Amino acid sequence: LTPHQRQSVDFTLPKWVITQTLVTICEENGLTMKHITELEMMHVIENPNQGTWYSFQLLDPEDDAHSVELMLFKEQFKTHLRELMRNVSIKIKKHTDEAVWIRIAWGSGFSRPNHLKPTYVVHYLQSPYVFVRNLTSKLKPLLMQSLTLSTRHQAIKDANLSGPKLMAIRDLLMKQYQQSFPTNDASPLAKENQP
Repeated sequence: LTPHQRQSVDFTLPKWVITQTLVTICEENGLTMKHITELEMMHVIENPNQGTWYSFQLLDPEDDAHSVELMLFKEQFKTHLRELMRNVSIKIKKHTDEAVWIRIAWGSGFSRPNHLKPTYVVHYLQSPYVFVRNLTSKLKPLLMQSLTLSTRHQAIKDANLSGPKLMAIRDLLMKQYQQSFPTNDASPLAKENQP
């Protein structure tokens, strides 16, 4: 897409309007669904605070779990998930902050992948945490099994933290937040000791 075409898309509009705009632009340029999903993935990566993110923690790592590289992870994740479900579209992209972003469009035994309702997964390879958005309870076991196998862990559990702010959830779980609480008053002990 040209810079003018990218800037002409108003991402504050409802998703169906954005989708129609992108389809029109892509048809004008002869682009395919692959290009549209790439654009959507770029948008979600740049604007992660939409929808509700759920956090999970990988448990019982194998000896080589911390040395899993991106290429091996990508290959194994796609293989494991495709063994469990045939009609699935998987796109994996590494972001600048070491996050691995995964976009999954689920199908079924009888239908093609639904690209309008993808699941997003964010995983930092050297950490035990996984963040997921837009996952149905029916598909959850398939994703969890694929994640545990491809990251070389034995189990995965709910980390009991969810919300719309992905980076805030990540910072809390990975303890990367700055713990400074501004106050207007002197410390309570200093007040008590004053005459």
